[in-house]
Amino acid sequence: MIRPFAASALLVSIATVASAREQAPKVLVDEGACPFECCQYGRWTVTEDTPAFVSPETKHAALTIPAGTEVTALTGYVRTVGRPFIVARAHAPYQPGDRLMVYTYRGEGTFSVWHNGRRFTEDLGFSPYGGTGGKRCTDRKYCWGTLSQALQSDWWVHVRLANGRTVWVRDAGGFEGQDACG
Repeated sequence: MIRPFAASALLVSIATVASAREQAPKVLVDEGACPFECCQYGRWTVTEDTPAFVSPETKHAALTIPAGTEVTALTGYVRTVGRPFIVARAHAPYQPGDRLMVYTYRGEGTFSVWHNGRRFTEDLGFSPYGGTGGKRCTDRKYCWGTLSQALQSDWWVHVRLANGRTVWVRDAGGFEGQDACG
């Protein structure tokens, strides 16, 4: 037999755990993500000398990959500090005032988001690379909310060099071949 006090303590514990599960993480590590429209892993060419690291946790580069080098981008991840997106006008299933936590940009206006205890992809109608600093959309036809702050993300890519060695590069801007559209 469970005593009334023990039963209420158990229910409080269950509610606390359930509430913790519904909380959006402050930082999301999105394994395998490629953070822009048409982004792809595969054969890339280094366009500018690029520091490479043994792991994303190391502070000092192990080597510099020279411009002109071909590498194979194996995979990567995006680490993003979540930012609130506040719904301004009804957009099914959301109501004005609802709050989504926004993470990795996926392209075509879509992002990884967190709402009501679950993570999914949602079209927010803007790009973080847009003319507004990436905080909100510019086309009123598609706007249904506002991102509170510009996203803060790090993209780490695991690459294999021609000699078989694998290293990590951060924010792979100095490469050709990552954009399948161009």
